[in-house]
Amino acid sequence: MSLRDKLTRILGPDAPPPSADRERVEQAMRQSRGRIDIAELIPGEDAGGGAYLVRRDHPVPAEFTEADPRLWATLAREPAWASARREDVAFLDLETTGLAGGTGTVAFLIGLARVRDGRFETRQYFLRSPAAESAALALVEAELRGCTHLVTFNGKCFDVPLLETRFIMHRRKLGILPHLDLLHPARRVWKRRLESCTLGRLEAEVFGAPRHGDISGAEIPQRWFDWLALGDPRPLAPVIEHNRLDLVTLAALAGRLARLLAHPGEAAHPTDLFSLGAMMARDHDPRAESALGEALSRGAREAAPELARVKKKRGAADAALPLWEMAAREPGRKGLEAGIELAMHYEHKAKDVGRALALTLDLLKRPDVSIRDCGELEKRRLRLATKALRLR
Repeated sequence: MSLRDKLTRILGPDAPPPSADRERVEQAMRQSRGRIDIAELIPGEDAGGGAYLVRRDHPVPAEFTEADPRLWATLAREPAWASARREDVAFLDLETTGLAGGTGTVAFLIGLARVRDGRFETRQYFLRSPAAESAALALVEAELRGCTHLVTFNGKCFDVPLLETRFIMHRRKLGILPHLDLLHPARRVWKRRLESCTLGRLEAEVFGAPRHGDISGAEIPQRWFDWLALGDPRPLAPVIEHNRLDLVTLAALAGRLARLLAHPGEAAHPTDLFSLGAMMARDHDPRAESALGEALSRGAREAAPELARVKKKRGAADAALPLWEMAAREPGRKGLEAGIELAMHYEHKAKDVGRALALTLDLLKRPDVSIRDCGELEKRRLRLATKALRLR
């Protein structure tokens, strides 16, 4: 007997399908309780057109107030940030109906924040229904028109493209502002030590303030759909709080990253200090050598090859030599690359072909050397062997 036949036998031939059953339950819930407007639960104000505005004031994070905008230019790798005024910086975070993006995804909660009158104010525009989107976007457009710079977290890949799509669908144009996406510098500084660099993880590990009872991002879309179906705003309260906390954390994170660039020695962990030094080296910051040296002295052995490269670039090849030797003893790709650097030093700088050949032979014996590496090392061995014969 099939499952359908069993269900028919139990429920009877006239039983409604499960989808119809759910509709009846939801209709009964609506009739028994009635729709509750979000204003009855969450303090805010009617923004017009079905949009609802929730405002909150917070102290401005001290590190954000003290940050040098030139350091934000370094983090964003965009010179326009050097002229930023803190009062003109907008922070943006969206809660949406999905993570896939595209024209079917709606931002039902648009969070904006900025410094106003010495306070950090969050403004969250909630859509009571899909029809409220046009009104909410008009308000967001007006807000952003008064700002000169934008900060997000993963906004370059998600928030801003999604918002641009929604603006286009409503025949509006989202202004382009110099954009600092904090996800990328956060990963450059903390990814070596942390498993992930979500805002929640950074709050717990970097600021020592883990969120308790925070909603999972995967649950958020369904809460808005349930609101549309049932008219119960209670499940939305944690969503709005989650978005508000994200905005506050963005300002704190922008300040903390700028402070660490200004004072890298304040990094709490040697690995974080190494990551800062490596980032500074890529940006040609002359302080990189000092930061990497301190990271190495604090136990971050992985800083040795990066510090050696910095010394080599400024012409101090002899000073880099013991660092390459230290790094070459490590397993993995970094150790192999350091060994190759040593062989190059003895071949070209020290003119010690015999030592370069011996080092190359040792590299060929490493258990972690790949087939491709073997081919390159074999070419080096043959060249050095030929040189050695000529010198006899």
